[in-house]
Amino acid sequence: MKAKGWLMLLVAALAAAVWLGAGSGLTQSTEVRVTMAEKKGQPPMGKAMETYTDKYNGFTLKRPKGWRVVMWPGDLITVHDPSNQTTGALIWPLHQKRERPMEQLLNDFLSLAQVVYPDLKVLKQKTVPNGAVAAATVRFTYPDTGEKAAGMVMVVGDKRWAILSGYSAPERLLSEKAGLLSSILSSFKIIQPVPCRPTTVGVYMLVLPEGWRTEMLTPDMFTVRGDRPGIVAGAWGFNFYEPSAALIPPGVGMQAPYMEPAAFFTQLLPRIVPGFSDPKVIATYPLPEWERQMLPAGVNMKCLIIEALYTYEGIRSRGTFMVGTIPPDPLARATGVGAWTALLMGAGAPMEIYEEVEGAFYLVFSTIRVNWALKKRLDALEMAIRERERDTGVWERWSDTLGGVATLYDPRTGREYRVWDVFNQYWLDVTEWVHGTDEPFIPDPWGIPLERK
Repeated sequence: MKAKGWLMLLVAALAAAVWLGAGSGLTQSTEVRVTMAEKKGQPPMGKAMETYTDKYNGFTLKRPKGWRVVMWPGDLITVHDPSNQTTGALIWPLHQKRERPMEQLLNDFLSLAQVVYPDLKVLKQKTVPNGAVAAATVRFTYPDTGEKAAGMVMVVGDKRWAILSGYSAPERLLSEKAGLLSSILSSFKIIQPVPCRPTTVGVYMLVLPEGWRTEMLTPDMFTVRGDRPGIVAGAWGFNFYEPSAALIPPGVGMQAPYMEPAAFFTQLLPRIVPGFSDPKVIATYPLPEWERQMLPAGVNMKCLIIEALYTYEGIRSRGTFMVGTIPPDPLARATGVGAWTALLMGAGAPMEIYEEVEGAFYLVFSTIRVNWALKKRLDALEMAIRERERDTGVWERWSDTLGGVATLYDPRTGREYRVWDVFNQYWLDVTEWVHGTDEPFIPDPWGIPLERK
């Protein structure tokens, strides 16, 4: 199975299908503060606090030194302690598509939270007389550890906008951490983001910061390069044949035994991507269940989210990647054609600026949309090419050509391809698959003619 089709679906599902049902989006033209009373006797804003600025998504806040700021689908911002991820704050700026009371917005969020924390209980809930603020204190249990936790959620706003914010910590630590977490929320401020521009690459439409550029590898695969060396993002796919595939002549395509995501990233990727070397995995996470449900039906894909250090083009870098591998179909493997696919989507940057540009990566992937009209035209073209190949009787002529292998090369790159010699001429399509024809012309307008050695 080719990587390109699955990759497009995966990018569409995991990057473009961002949950925007609440009308999320930072209110970029309005400066807003979340104001909260700080706990008496707990002055949180000390020397250990530092200012974090995301110039790409347009906000700033104060955080304890070393704490992580992460943006999630729907423009949800979290601030947490890496050494204890159960302690943290969340901030969610919302655009109101219609007038809704703050109390209703708060209840909607609490209902959503109960999906993740089924035992969540509201201890106290209050709305100020003018309706501009609604707040609730809650208690729940962390599903993975069984530890009891507590926290606070509030909504501040008017008819046009609202900011939902809150914090939580293990119940035994809440009184100690509440002042610090409240100060993070009260420091949040929306600022004017850097200029961005919409662009297209292949079948995708996305938004890039000024000075960033895209490179189309195929209609379904692309690379984004930032405004400084080593800043790279994108979606890529790779096709392999297992060395044991009896019907695949030696040297045809890339050959490698099937690997699961972590092994592919650390062992095989450095061999096939120029300039990529010395990967060191920091952490791995399973793909969240809600994202797994976005995968195309029937896809037997092993998926893993990998945080890693690596060297790219001589620069030591850090990145986060979704890695998926699709093992060979058992029937195809049994008949001697063990083909498998690896998909890679993510971003990385030099270690010293990774956190500075992490917001830009969120901007890129959260704005991806698929140009379905163009995708349908390309699919129709590919189907026509494949039907032409079928009509030439290539499958019936296999038995006459076993042992008759042609060596071809791409005159642009010099890369060699070995195929069964059953056609008069061959070409390379945009996904770097070799096709052949006996016609005097190449039926693929994007095809690159291959020459014989």
